[in-house]
Amino acid sequence: MSLRRPPKGWTADTSEPANKPEMFRLIRKASMINAETGERVHADAVRTSSPPASPSASRSNAGSTESFWTSFSEISSLNILKCALAYTIASLFVYTRLSAFLGTTASKHTIASVCVYFHPSRTVGGMLQAIAFVFGMLCWSLIVVFVAMAACHGFYDLNWAHEGATFLLILFSGWAFGMIGYFKVKVSIPTFDTACSVAVIFLVSVLLKEDDVQHGIMSVDQLFTYLIMALIGVAIAALVCVLIGQVRAETLVKQDLARLVELYSIALEMNLNRFLMGRSTAGVDYDKLLKEINVKLKKLRNNLVHAKYELYLFRRRQEFTVLSEIVSAHERLMLHLSGLSHCTHVQADLLVAKPSPGDNSSFIDGQKVSPSILFKIFIQHLGPPMSSYVATTSGILRQTHIDETRINPKYRMNLLAAQDLYASARSRALRTVYKHQAFASEAVTSGDDEAIVATCGSFSYLLVEFAEELEQMLELVSYYESLYDETPLKPPTVLTSPPTVQTFNTVANTLFPPKSADTTWRYRFWRVLRNCNRPDVRHGIKVGIGGMLIAIPGYVPAIRPYFKSVRGEWAVITYMLIMARNLGAMTTNIPYRVIGTFTGALLAVTCWQISHDSLWLISAGSVISVFCFHIILGQNRPAFGRFILLTFNLVALFSYSLHKDNSTNDDEDAMDTITGVAFQRATAVLAAIIWAVFVSVAILPNSARLALRRGFSVQWMRMGMIWKSDPLATLPRRENGQDTYFVRGVSGELELQSMMLELETLLELAPNEFRLRGTFDCHPYRDLYKATQEILGAYHHLAIISSQEVAATSKEVELVAYTQAERSDLCNTLFLQFYAAASSIRLGFPVPEKLPVPRQTIDEMFRKLQEHRRSLSDEALDSGSDEDFVLFYSYLMVTVTVIEQLAAVNDTLRTLYGVMDTDILFS
Repeated sequence: MSLRRPPKGWTADTSEPANKPEMFRLIRKASMINAETGERVHADAVRTSSPPASPSASRSNAGSTESFWTSFSEISSLNILKCALAYTIASLFVYTRLSAFLGTTASKHTIASVCVYFHPSRTVGGMLQAIAFVFGMLCWSLIVVFVAMAACHGFYDLNWAHEGATFLLILFSGWAFGMIGYFKVKVSIPTFDTACSVAVIFLVSVLLKEDDVQHGIMSVDQLFTYLIMALIGVAIAALVCVLIGQVRAETLVKQDLARLVELYSIALEMNLNRFLMGRSTAGVDYDKLLKEINVKLKKLRNNLVHAKYELYLFRRRQEFTVLSEIVSAHERLMLHLSGLSHCTHVQADLLVAKPSPGDNSSFIDGQKVSPSILFKIFIQHLGPPMSSYVATTSGILRQTHIDETRINPKYRMNLLAAQDLYASARSRALRTVYKHQAFASEAVTSGDDEAIVATCGSFSYLLVEFAEELEQMLELVSYYESLYDETPLKPPTVLTSPPTVQTFNTVANTLFPPKSADTTWRYRFWRVLRNCNRPDVRHGIKVGIGGMLIAIPGYVPAIRPYFKSVRGEWAVITYMLIMARNLGAMTTNIPYRVIGTFTGALLAVTCWQISHDSLWLISAGSVISVFCFHIILGQNRPAFGRFILLTFNLVALFSYSLHKDNSTNDDEDAMDTITGVAFQRATAVLAAIIWAVFVSVAILPNSARLALRRGFSVQWMRMGMIWKSDPLATLPRRENGQDTYFVRGVSGELELQSMMLELETLLELAPNEFRLRGTFDCHPYRDLYKATQEILGAYHHLAIISSQEVAATSKEVELVAYTQAERSDLCNTLFLQFYAAASSIRLGFPVPEKLPVPRQTIDEMFRKLQEHRRSLSDEALDSGSDEDFVLFYSYLMVTVTVIEQLAAVNDTLRTLYGVMDTDILFS
C-alpha cells in the first residue's frame, strides 16, 4: 500500500458541492425508522446536507441553547453577589460591635480572608466537599499546633529555653508546610486547595505570629480563638451558599447531559455528511464542536463528584450509582465519535491522494479502477442505510437526557428496530460490494483500493457500536427516572467490551520481565529514596524546606522583633499560597499577583484617605469585592482578583483594627498606620514571590518544559509497548454470561488519555517559564501533541472494531496465523520508531535522518488478504463472512495512520534538535 499524504497546503473543504453526485440522491431511497413513532417510513425526509445547528426541543423541559446560556449567566451573576455578601458579612466582625466577641486580637480580618478563599460560589455538593476538606485540614492543623505547644512547654520545663523550642518549632513548621505541599499535589482538587489555604492561615497565625508559643505557654484560648475565626468564615460562606440562590450539582449534571446529547447528535451527523462527501471533518466548525464537548465533559465529571455529596447526604446512593454510569456512557460516546472522525480523516486522505509514479494501473472494461470509483460503489450500497440509520439514531439521541418528562419507552424499541434494519442492509451491501466486478477483479492490486473498502466497512461498524452504546444509555436513563416510582424498573445489565489493547504495565512486564529484586538493606533503602523522587514527594520536600527557611527569622529571638514589625508572617503565608507544582504554573500568575497586590493596596489607602468611617469602609469593601469576584469567577482570573481583595482586606481591615485598638482619632496617625501596613503588605508579597521562584529553581526544580519532554517520552514508550504486543495476536472478545462485568474501551488508552490531558496543561504552562535562551517556542510541541492525539484516536478505532463480535470466527483465527510474519515485522518496526522518538525528546538528541518504513510489509499483508479472500468460495464461508476481513483491513488502516503520524513526529523532532552530524558529539 502506498503511504500517501494529502498534497501540501491541502485543507478539508467543509462546504457541500453545488451539484451533488449520484450517491447523495440515492440516499433518499432507503427506508428508516421514525424515532418518535417507530414507523417504517420512506427516507425522503432524511437530510444529509448539513446538520441542524440547534437541538430539538420536543421534550417539555429540554430548553434551548439560548435559555441554557442565559440561565448560566444569571447563575454567575448571582454567585458574584453571594460572594460579595459573604465578604461583607465577614467584615462586620471588624467594623461593628461583633468584634468584641473575638476579644482584643488584631487579626479579626482573618474571617474575611477565609471568605475570600472559601467563597460561596459553589454548588451544595461542592460546598459539602469543601467543608469536609476544611474540617479535616483544620483538625490536622489543630493537632500539629497543640503538639508543638506541648513540646515547647516541655522544653521550657527542662530549662532548655529558647534553643530547644526554636529548633523544635522550625522542624514542626517545615514538616507541616511540607505535608501541605505534598497533599496539594497528591489530591489535586480545587476544593482541597482551598482547605489547604485555610489551614496555612491558621498554622502561621498560631505558630509564627503569636508570642505565647514562642515562650512555651500553653495558650489554648488563643489557639481556639484562631480556630473559631476560621470556622466563622467557613460558616458564613456555607450559609450564604445554601440559603441564597442554592445551586444543586445534580441539576447541573442533568443540564450538562442535556447539552452533550445535542452536541453528540450534531457531531454524529457531521461525521456522516463529511464521510458521504469524501471529505475530512478537519475544520474550524468541528474543532469548536469537539472543544465544547471536551469542556462540557470536564465540567460534567467535576459536577458529578459534587453531586455525590448531595445524593449521599439525602440517602440517594443508588441514584448516584446510575448517574455515574450515565456519565461514563457519555464519555464512551465521545470515544466512539473520535473513532468515526478517524475513519473520516483516513478516507479523505485516500481520496485526495494523487497516484505515485510507478503505481500499477488496473482497468475493467476500459474504465480505470481507483479508490474514488470503489468509494462510489460502496456509498451507492451502504450510503442509504447509513443515512437512514444515523437519522433515527440522532433523533433518539437528542431525547436521551433526564428531565421531568419521562423518556419515551418506545425509543429503545425503535432503536432496536433501526439496528435490525441497518444490520440486514449492511450485510447485503458488504456482500454485494465484495462481489462487485471492480473489487473482485484480479487486476486490482493497489492497497489504496482495499483501504477504501476497509474504511467504509469500519465506519459502518462504528455506527453500530455508537448505537449500541446509546441503547445502554437509554436503559440507564429509563432506570434512573423509574427510581422515583414506587416500583422501579429492574437494574439494567451494562454490557461493555473488554480491552483490546492491554495496559502498558501488563505489556511492559510481558515484553520486558522485571529483574529479581535484591532483598538487602541497601536495596530497600534505595527503594525508599526512589519514592522520594516522585513529583508529589519532591514538591512536598521543596515546599517544606522553603517554608522552614523563610520562617526561621520568626523563631530566632534576636530577629523576631523585626520580623513581627514588618509583618513577616504575611510573606510566609503568601509563599505557601503561590507555590505550585512546577515553575511554569507558578510564574504564570506572578504578574497578576504583583499588580493585584499594588492595586488592592492603592484602593485601601485611597478609601481610607477619603473617609475612615466604618460604615463607609463597609460600603467601599462591598463594591470592591463585587468587582474582584467578577474577575475571579466571571473572567476566570482567580489569582488577580484574589490578591486585589486580600490586599484590600489586610490593609483596610487590619489598619482599622489597629486604629481602633489604639483608641485615637488622630487622622494623621491613622494615615501613617494604613500607609505603613500597605507598604508592609506589598513588600511581603514581593519577598514571597522572589523566595518562591528561588526555591523552585534551586531546590529539587521541576520545570514544566522538562516535564513536557518527559511526558512525551513516556507517552510514546507506552504506545510503542502497546503496539509491540500485537493487538491482533491476542484478541479478547465479548464473553457471554450475565455475571461478567466488562470495561468498555481500551484500558491502556484510558491511561494514555489522562497523560494527554496532563500534556495539554503543560503546553499552556511551559511558555510562561523564564529562560535565558529566550521565549520558549511551544508550536513544535503542539504539533507533537496533535500527532500523538491522532495516534491515540487510531488506537481506539481499532479497539472498537475488534470488540464487535462475541467471539473470533475460525476465519479470523486463520487470518491471524496467516499474517503472523507481516504483523511481527510491523510491530517491531513501529516500536523502533516509537523508541527513537521517545529517546530523542528525552535526551535532546536528533533522530536518525531515515528510519525504516514498512511499505513493502503493508503491501504484502494487503496482498495476502486479497489472495485469501478470493480463494474462499461461498460454500467455504460457513464459519464466517466477508465482514471478517474488515478487522484486518482496519488494522492496516490504523497502521498506516500510526506510520504517517510518527513520520510527522520525527520531522518535528528534526526541526527541534537538527540532524545527526559529528558536531553534535562534541558540543
